[in-house]
Amino acid sequence: ITITGGEPLHFIIQLKELVNHLDEFKEYNIDFKMLGIESNGNLLSSIDNLLELIKTFQIFKRAGVNPHLTISPKIDSESCYENQLSQAEINNMYYKVYENLENYFPFENYYKYVWNINPKVNKLILDHIDRLFKLNVKPDHIFLMPYTPKDPLGKDKEIWEKSKDITAKDALKFGVRYSPRIHIDRKLD
Repeated sequence: ITITGGEPLHFIIQLKELVNHLDEFKEYNIDFKMLGIESNGNLLSSIDNLLELIKTFQIFKRAGVNPHLTISPKIDSESCYENQLSQAEINNMYYKVYENLENYFPFENYYKYVWNINPKVNKLILDHIDRLFKLNVKPDHIFLMPYTPKDPLGKDKEIWEKSKDITAKDALKFGVRYSPRIHIDRKLD
């Protein structure tokens, strides 16, 4: 099970309560062995929030569930896609959120980036991927996901197809994984 959002770390206290419902999953023949939390990471720049997440993951680990964290930085689409992002905002999104993880987080974590937004952000992502490689993060723990335009299956279909193609090729070139947007291609939204 992957819990995403919005931002699930706003509900870190409630996530602990999920462990009390593990037996209910078994009633539906669901063997709940993995728990993924997908977060933009902003709340983890606070050591208190990071410690709370570690405590929550320890509770799940003791219950036989393997927890992991995926950091997927998201920036407001209007400012990001329109090249209005300040350097301070970029540094906060792509560097500050990782300080505590690099030093204190004892669980498996992954990184997922929206690719092909604009050259300024792509360069920042590449710089960060290089930094992750230097920290011995496994390449299969890093994902590039194509930028999704407003109407990917309609008027923006050509942009969408090009974005997927560029992202897949670049993921191969950089030695990381490609994360498809199946719900869009299969019209599940």
